[in-house]
Amino acid sequence: MTICIHAQRPKETVAILDRMGKAGVPVGLSSYNLAVEALAHQGEWKKALKIITYMERQAVWPDTRTYTSALDACARAGEWQRALLLLEEMVTVKGVPPAIGSYNAVLSACVKGGQSARATTFFQDMVKKEVGVDARSFAVAIAACEDGNLVDQALALEGRGRDPPLPRGG
Repeated sequence: MTICIHAQRPKETVAILDRMGKAGVPVGLSSYNLAVEALAHQGEWKKALKIITYMERQAVWPDTRTYTSALDACARAGEWQRALLLLEEMVTVKGVPPAIGSYNAVLSACVKGGQSARATTFFQDMVKKEVGVDARSFAVAIAACEDGNLVDQALALEGRGRDPPLPRGG
């Protein structure tokens, strides 16, 4: 299955998963995660969400990796609304703790979906809620500002990414 993912062949990955189930081979969380990840590489968000639904029917509970991969699929497809809803479901309904990558995927989905202002607002919420930001968070937020011609917001974000100035000696 891993070979199919690296070859970016999600259909084959899902087919292997299906054959395992039909053959009575127990399919665990790691196998489902590999399938969702393979679909994410191709932006196949609908199929990724179908796998999550199927997992739950099989009493295999999605984890942070599962949801983050599905969020990545939404991001690659520019499905920003779906990404926001999925993050909400992940945290509020399912109680799965998000990672910085989960939030970054939503940021990317907003940018790809042409929602620059929403992306910068989402980034600011990440900072306020102290969920954590990393270099990718800043890069995506600054790209959103550039795409949306939000110069003031870009300058403010860029300033946050730098170390504070050293005090001057007197």
